[in-house]
Amino acid sequence: MGYVLPRKKPGPSEKGEVRVALIEEHRRTGASPRSLARKYGVSSGTAWRWVYGKRVRPKREPDPHYPYPLPDALWQRLAPLVQGKGKGAPPRYAKRSLVEAIFLVLREGRPWGDTPPGYPPGKMVYWHYRNWVSRGVWVEVERMLVGYAPPSPRPADTSSSTS
Repeated sequence: MGYVLPRKKPGPSEKGEVRVALIEEHRRTGASPRSLARKYGVSSGTAWRWVYGKRVRPKREPDPHYPYPLPDALWQRLAPLVQGKGKGAPPRYAKRSLVEAIFLVLREGRPWGDTPPGYPPGKMVYWHYRNWVSRGVWVEVERMLVGYAPPSPRPADTSSSTS
């Protein structure tokens, strides 16, 4: 048997037409992007993006009840130093929560891997700290902190609601 030309899938041929047809079928039938990807001959990731849009990582903010929150006035001064260049993927963790976690580890003498649940993982916190130290950013942060009195930790809530 000789060479057989590949069979063309029924339906639209141009990429824009495929996109419109895939989105329309999803709206009409509620079929999953994965099954529509197989049907229209595109990758499942492409079908997912066409149906739901670009994925955006949520920024995880620190727990406001932890004893050492970074005051807004100080964060306004530190933010320009630690903000990224805006290249690549969106950041997984808010820079403010990373800085708070670094201060927490340095102030309390905790191990890097022992960050509280409201903060980024210790490995990520340590990576950012080492990166900022090697680039000289952390020296600038320390210079800004000269003369700044850190707030005392919030007292634990000892009041009981039972009588």
